[in-house]
Amino acid sequence: TDNISGINHFEYSFDVNDTVNTANAGGSSSNETPTQDENDKSSFETKFEIPAQFRGQVMAKAVDNSTNAPESVTDNKTVVVDTINPEITASYNTPTNIKDGISYYDKNVNVTLNVNEENFMDGEYPSQVNDIVISANIEDENKVVTNENYSVTNWTRINNTDEWQGTFTLSTEGDYTLSISYTDKSGNAMADYSKDKLTID
Repeated sequence: TDNISGINHFEYSFDVNDTVNTANAGGSSSNETPTQDENDKSSFETKFEIPAQFRGQVMAKAVDNSTNAPESVTDNKTVVVDTINPEITASYNTPTNIKDGISYYDKNVNVTLNVNEENFMDGEYPSQVNDIVISANIEDENKVVTNENYSVTNWTRINNTDEWQGTFTLSTEGDYTLSISYTDKSGNAMADYSKDKLTID
C-alpha cells in the first residue's frame, strides 16, 4: 500500500533450500509491473509463478515512484512446488520356496520399503510417513480372510539422498496379499503397486 506516490514496481525472489536436490531451481525479478486496485487506489499487487520443482522461501518488496523501498519481506514458511510422483519398492527376506508367483516362508517375513520422494519427511511435515497405506488380506487355513494394516516407524535416509528406507514384519500364519499406496503432500500418487502374494506356514 502507498497513499502518496504509488507503487512503481515489485521485486521478488524465490530461493531454494540448501539441502534440496538439483532438480529444484530458484528465480527472481527486479521489475515486476504492479496492478492497482480499482476500489482502493493506494493498494497494488503483482502475481508471479514459481515453477516446479521448488522447495524454499519467497522474498518480495515494493518500490514506489519516489524509489523508496522498504526492507524485503520474507515469508519464513517453506513453499513446495512438486509435480514428481513418489516411488516405492518392497523387498523381502529370502523365502523357503517360490511357486506360481507365491513366496513361501516357514518364519516371519521382514519387509523392507524404499521410498524415493524429496519431500518425504522433515521437521515441518513429520506426519508424511502416515500417508503410506500398507495393508494385507490374510487368509487362514479355514479360508477366513482378515485385513491387517501395518506402519513403518524406523525410516532412515539413504546417503543424504531423496531415498528413505524402513522395515516392518509379517508374522501371522496365512496367505497374504500385500498392497501399498501413497500420495505425497502435493497430491502426487505413486503408480499402482503390484500386489505381492506371500504365505507363512
